[in-house]
Amino acid sequence: MRGDGVSQSKSRALIHQLQREVEQQCQFAMIALQDIEAARETDDGLFFWYSVQNLLTAVGRISRILWPESPEEPDLRAELRESLEVPDDSPLRARGFIERFERFDDVIETWHTHSESRRFFDLYTEPLDVLGATDPGDRFRGYDTENRAILLHGEKYPTDPISTAVEELANRARAEIGKPDFDTDSR
Repeated sequence: MRGDGVSQSKSRALIHQLQREVEQQCQFAMIALQDIEAARETDDGLFFWYSVQNLLTAVGRISRILWPESPEEPDLRAELRESLEVPDDSPLRARGFIERFERFDDVIETWHTHSESRRFFDLYTEPLDVLGATDPGDRFRGYDTENRAILLHGEKYPTDPISTAVEELANRARAEIGKPDFDTDSR
């Protein structure tokens, strides 16, 4: 019987540590979102894309913590999501866009093989009507200023739902971190 209690205590401690990491990554994501806005206001393209990359890295980390590809303890991650009230349809779950963004070299290689015009438009933040005559296959990393969405090769990643989800998750994680990671009722 004691073994079950020890195992349960270890699981609680691990969940507590993962909650801390989720909260930290949420903080990083929120800083990146603030930096994106600051960079837009000052028209600093390098800082803008640096901040976008930091946002996607933090959101990718959150997603991998909550929905790991091959967890050692899948029930534990389900318990973590439950403790943080993260629904399965959370915008934080979708990693495909982030993984393609991280593997930009593969995107370029595929484009180079298949593009007819090889016109390369990358790291743009203008309204999309400026690129109206451009083949969407020649557009790479961009930002749709009107819809507040990161773009990659025609795919949109809206930042508003991410911002809301990250802020809500940070608050829930902070509340969970404040709880003891041991059972106070058993004493």
